[in-house]
Amino acid sequence: MRRQCMAHTKRGTRCLAPSVQGFLRCRLHGAGGGRPPGIAAHPNTLAALNAGRERWLARMRLAKERGLIEKFPNGRRRRGSPKRSADKIVARAQLVMEAAMAKRSTLPAAVEEPTVAVKPWGEMSKGEKLAANTDLALDFTRQLLELPFDPENVKLLGHQKDAALTIISQQIRIEAERLRAPPTRGGSVEEFYRRYDGGSSAESERELP
Repeated sequence: MRRQCMAHTKRGTRCLAPSVQGFLRCRLHGAGGGRPPGIAAHPNTLAALNAGRERWLARMRLAKERGLIEKFPNGRRRRGSPKRSADKIVARAQLVMEAAMAKRSTLPAAVEEPTVAVKPWGEMSKGEKLAANTDLALDFTRQLLELPFDPENVKLLGHQKDAALTIISQQIRIEAERLRAPPTRGGSVEEFYRRYDGGSSAESERELP
């Protein structure tokens, strides 16, 4: 269903006409506005655009000479880089992932955790097996994302992109559910078990606010 225009009218109400596909407004309130395609811009407009770009290039060159920036922002991508997605959200996630990979070389090396004696697989319970598989999956994902950024290896970039997007989407869902869920009356699950182990039900009811 196409959204309504909802622009302010002269009568003080909202426009209920359907918006034009690809725009937020209807054809009477700004959809498809601007210079029609195929008509050249005015020479004064082109001169102003070129002058503004020259001023911006001069500022960027000066900042690069002073060491404030390493390269010009919003420049061309390296040849052989993976193609950006048409979806704006996915493209933004690709930018975040590429920026994180570029800064990875400056991060300190991770401290190795002390090794712990591992239980044999046959002696583990279902919960312990699930926890072990989860640790293996997290370690594999970490090693995959820590691989160096190679624009020529398109297959590896695809795996890294899928892993990063999956992690980002899961984190967004977790945060959304955390904000959406109302606070429970009895506190968290840990508090419930602590009260259950520490005293009787009557004492637990007296502890509740």
